[in-house]
Amino acid sequence: MLAAGHEVAVLDSLASGSRKNVNPAARFYELDVRDREGMLRTLQDFRPDVVDHHAAQAEVPRSVKEPVYDAEVNLLGGINLLMASLDTGVRKLIFASTGGRFDGERERLPAAADGGPVRW
Repeated sequence: MLAAGHEVAVLDSLASGSRKNVNPAARFYELDVRDREGMLRTLQDFRPDVVDHHAAQAEVPRSVKEPVYDAEVNLLGGINLLMASLDTGVRKLIFASTGGRFDGERERLPAAADGGPVRW
């Protein structure tokens, strides 16, 4: 996105990542998606047109051991991001998911939730 000339902000709690993996040309906000007010303040500050959502607790063993934590991050955190996006006028939200991993390979990518082509 930076190479295409877009202004980019990265929001990450660094729970499983490292700051050194963030391109220095991107604005960085250390933020947990479970922090609803922090999410709103951050999107009010940056004012993105598009949000590309990849935040997740993706460790299967942890999701089995700590299902409430998994739901807080993946479900409630996702809702926080959606609500903050709506409240700040985000025009488009891209959501990355592992859904295809569980029901087979797709013939076309990207794929919509129903398996058909994505309509922009």
